[in-house]
Amino acid sequence: MKIQPHSLKEQVRSALLDGLESGLLAPGSRLEEIRLTKSLGVSRTPIREALRGLEQEGLVQSIPNRGFRVPALDQEVVKNLYPIIGALEGLALRSGGLPGEDQLDELRDLNRKMAGPDLETRTRYTLDQRWHETLSARNPNTELREQLERLKRRVMFYDGAWDRGLAAIERSCSEHDHITDCLADGDLAQAAAEIEQHYRGGIEVIRRWLEQRGTAT
Repeated sequence: MKIQPHSLKEQVRSALLDGLESGLLAPGSRLEEIRLTKSLGVSRTPIREALRGLEQEGLVQSIPNRGFRVPALDQEVVKNLYPIIGALEGLALRSGGLPGEDQLDELRDLNRKMAGPDLETRTRYTLDQRWHETLSARNPNTELREQLERLKRRVMFYDGAWDRGLAAIERSCSEHDHITDCLADGDLAQAAAEIEQHYRGGIEVIRRWLEQRGTAT
């Protein structure tokens, strides 16, 4: 599919984001402008503009005299960002107030699906993202929502950590269930505290996953 002439920068950005989110543009890979111009059917100018914008978001890195690349996996990124994401998601949860029964049922259903033993890694990751989006869906603060989305895009490269064995998956799903139970009991403050701890616990999971891959830095 070729990019249309209007809003080229945004369309190129969207196409590049799709590549990053799908894993087509993998961590550590070079982003060759010539190849991108051919695949997207646009000139190099909107590609450079989109890449500079993605660099400001922390999604790509510029290499002096060599263009751009997708950042390599680095546990320090998760160590720095997960506590912030957890704190903001807890704030979003508190801002939205207690969910209704329909939202609670959706959280339970997503978690049951996520616990399935035979899911592909990407499918499990997508279900996890939907669970967290559903958790904070009532948040009325647009600025907070945008900040959360921006930070979560920064850590999307670590979705492969879901390929980490059923024991770790069961632990994560158990924590999800506990958060949902807190909400069902009307304990919003405890649920927000548990979601912050949930993200802090994820730091160690990803550290071990990176070590197993031989990519820990």
